[in-house]
Amino acid sequence: MLVGETGTGKTASVQEIARLRGTQLHVFNMNQNTDSSDLLGGFKPVDLKFLLKPAYELFLRTFRKLFKSDKNQQFLDLTQKCYEQNQLRQFIQCLSHGLQSIQAKKAKAKEEVKASEKLNELIQDLQKRAQKLESAGGFIFQFIEGTLIKSMQNGDWVLLDEINLASDSVLNKLATIIDGDHILLNERADIVETERHPDFRIFMCMNPPYTSAGKKQLPAGLRAKLTEIYVPELNSETDLWPIIDQNAPLTMFSEQ
Repeated sequence: MLVGETGTGKTASVQEIARLRGTQLHVFNMNQNTDSSDLLGGFKPVDLKFLLKPAYELFLRTFRKLFKSDKNQQFLDLTQKCYEQNQLRQFIQCLSHGLQSIQAKKAKAKEEVKASEKLNELIQDLQKRAQKLESAGGFIFQFIEGTLIKSMQNGDWVLLDEINLASDSVLNKLATIIDGDHILLNERADIVETERHPDFRIFMCMNPPYTSAGKKQLPAGLRAKLTEIYVPELNSETDLWPIIDQNAPLTMFSEQ
């Protein structure tokens, strides 16, 4: 956590380090309205195509390896129509019919056998979702992982700027997910753990709470888990001139 007055280069320092390392950096500007779901994710209504796409793409790849598209164009067109128009029941029927043909034909490689098994799993999952969709009156929700969770999985970096403007509920939630190699999301309503990538890092920046209105001190439980670095203002001309030379346009110094 970098602590210092406005304009001391806290955010720019983290961005520059990430650039030099070639690491993807995600920046969040925190405020009182920031919700934990903005970082961690939550259940959101989704378009059916979002659920159908993985099965449809896998089906097309596998089917086209084993069958000639031109001889099965009518079937492929019907499958595409059901996909484009979100006709879930009809789409599942098309996939199931295609899967039977795939399994009946002798697979040419182990990859195609695995693809067939994976496609069967996706179809079964879609069938379960279709039943839930009917019981829910046509609405379906999916847990969409937030940027913080995706960064943990992928090894990206996250910068939470103005962290002491966030609400206490968000700060307390962050304190529970900083430690350990795995985290358990209560928001998912299941017991699936998220494994932390070894390259993942989380940075925080804030102004000193005693010098800025509306800025508070972080909860002790969160602050104790952070390495806190104070970033002083630049007062030395030796430090300032290289920054000016590199960033200020030359026209600023032209004689009038």
